[in-house]
Amino acid sequence: MSIQQLIRNHLLKGLHADHLRLIDEAGKMIRVSPHETVIHENRPNHYIYLVVSGSVNVILPDASGSTGVPLANLKPGDCFGEYSFVDSQPPNTRVLAAEPTELFQLRHSELEVLMESDPVMGKTIYRNLLSHLVDRLRDSNAELDMFRL
Repeated sequence: MSIQQLIRNHLLKGLHADHLRLIDEAGKMIRVSPHETVIHENRPNHYIYLVVSGSVNVILPDASGSTGVPLANLKPGDCFGEYSFVDSQPPNTRVLAAEPTELFQLRHSELEVLMESDPVMGKTIYRNLLSHLVDRLRDSNAELDMFRL
């Protein structure tokens, strides 16, 4: 993967080229086909994914598990799998490709080692992750405000 593709991802914003090279060496590019599931609900997830091209849908499955409520469509620059990175819990959502998609896959344990080995990298990624999660929370709150009476 090119450093230019990594630098466009919100999670890696503000990292130095040396940091991006280390992350690039630690992860790998994968291609997924339309409708292919990347993350299954209630199954352990050990990766953070960066969307490089294409898009993925985040779905909250219904009780039958066959359909669900669409929560988000993630495009290049977005990431997913971060909840499991933060709390080590299986996700409660399913993520599947909406179209032919390229993802950068980075194992949680590899990312942790990199972040612990370089405090500047760790601080930057955690700050970006926190900002990303707060943005999602604000979006959720705004959606809930629409239901207020």
